[in-house]
Amino acid sequence: MLNRLLLKKMPFLLALLFLSSCASKNRELKHKNFISYDAPIIKQTKLNFDDIFTPIKKIKLKINKDDDLIGAIKEIKVHKNKILATDPIGKQIFCFDSEGNRLYSIKKNGSGPGEFLRLTDFDISSSGQLYLLDLGNGRVTLYDINSGKYIKEFNVRPSSQICCSIDGKGYYLFSGMSPHEKIIDYYDNKGNYVDSYCPPFFSFGAFSGNSFDKDQLGNLYMISPAVYKIVKFSTKENNYVVYGNRLSSYSFIKIKKNTLPNLNELDNSTALRAIVANADYTIVELTQSQTKSKWLDCYHSKNGKPIFNGLKVNKYLEVAYIDKLKKNIIYFIKHPNLDNDKFTLDNYEILIYEIQQI
Repeated sequence: MLNRLLLKKMPFLLALLFLSSCASKNRELKHKNFISYDAPIIKQTKLNFDDIFTPIKKIKLKINKDDDLIGAIKEIKVHKNKILATDPIGKQIFCFDSEGNRLYSIKKNGSGPGEFLRLTDFDISSSGQLYLLDLGNGRVTLYDINSGKYIKEFNVRPSSQICCSIDGKGYYLFSGMSPHEKIIDYYDNKGNYVDSYCPPFFSFGAFSGNSFDKDQLGNLYMISPAVYKIVKFSTKENNYVVYGNRLSSYSFIKIKKNTLPNLNELDNSTALRAIVANADYTIVELTQSQTKSKWLDCYHSKNGKPIFNGLKVNKYLEVAYIDKLKKNIIYFIKHPNLDNDKFTLDNYEILIYEIQQI
């Protein structure tokens, strides 16, 4: 029952977390040269979900009775024939095969070698190593993706998201709450800090659950929940572009200095929850807690031009991953129906779709 309540309130709790971090005097950023962008208004698409996404496969995530139950799947990554999924409530990460059979899970809470306190994000390197970002211990821990065995760990600056570089030489950390003048930190694969890039989104720091992704060319894509901006950063050219169009019905929260929004303000605001990207498509998911509404906006990654905006999505679906090699394959997490009397926490599915040419 407690996990069920947490799942219902998760949008409120996450929003309050990052916004309270914004208002904190200790973490408030006072950058003058933040990224400025006013997203143009665009009309809502007349297309339906089924007009754009054709179902390919449904994968039910299977948990053995002796295994730890799934608390709440937050995000997934796909590597060859494996699906990796994080569970922040259960404080664990699962590895499934392509049919949803559990291969192993990592659940080692603590501060010792191979343990973690707050599983914030993860990525998979080109060599097949699992990089787990642990905000609680302030470090990145590496595991073998085939066995889940601990390899080594590196101490890092406080960050919320991680992306491994496509050349396998290091990894990027992103945090809208960084006390530094740049919000992307780069480390080599030996754990040495190398450099920082990209100014903040706005004068306050904030981050959302899945706000950082990369494409197969090495470009990084970022969003912040409280403002409509998509930032594409080129790691090769060390520059960025900003793009995005919004519906007039999207209502973003206005953050006043040294104040916290109440739950009613959070419920009625529109938040950018997630971004997935490859070299062809950039897709952003937006949510509103009060109406339980979800939309998808899609852009050409190359030039930032809109493909569709305001595509309505089933409230139990969350965009999770887009294939980096097969440009038109996308993955969604289907959450359990919280209003169903037959609700079970292990009733999670991964839905795979093909994106139709528009």
